[in-house]
Amino acid sequence: MTIVPFRCAKTGSELLPEEAGHCALCERLLDRRFLPECIYPAQRKPVCVDCIQAVADKTFAAIIKRDLWLVDAAAAARRKDIRIEIGFPRPTGSGEEAACSVLIRGLMPNAIDIHGSDALSAMQCAMTFAESELKALPATMAVQWPGGEAYFDQP
Repeated sequence: MTIVPFRCAKTGSELLPEEAGHCALCERLLDRRFLPECIYPAQRKPVCVDCIQAVADKTFAAIIKRDLWLVDAAAAARRKDIRIEIGFPRPTGSGEEAACSVLIRGLMPNAIDIHGSDALSAMQCAMTFAESELKALPATMAVQWPGGEAYFDQP
């Protein structure tokens, strides 16, 4: 019988099953030495060093990032850089439900958690939320790709 090794998401090194573990927040497969015990949501769970740093910085580990421009026609077409950040789906502790943190830097003061019935649903809901926040901006505000092309299709 051949043991198929796991591959650490951080180092890329091959691991035997007893050496592999999952971060409780981002669920990445990691070498156990990258999973210190950390108190997170009042429970002792293994959390990777990247997520510990994100929690310490009061941010989150983002799986999706997109840089855009926000152009205000009322302010002489001044451009503002914004960034959409969506975090790894993580279990919430109630059944299969999961949540993703979402932040639009330059528009929102703090990240918020968007919940879904499972990890995929949470990710879809987070992306839908970010898009709806951008579409809800005043008509004088235009969202653009870096370079000036319109982000949303023109009606």
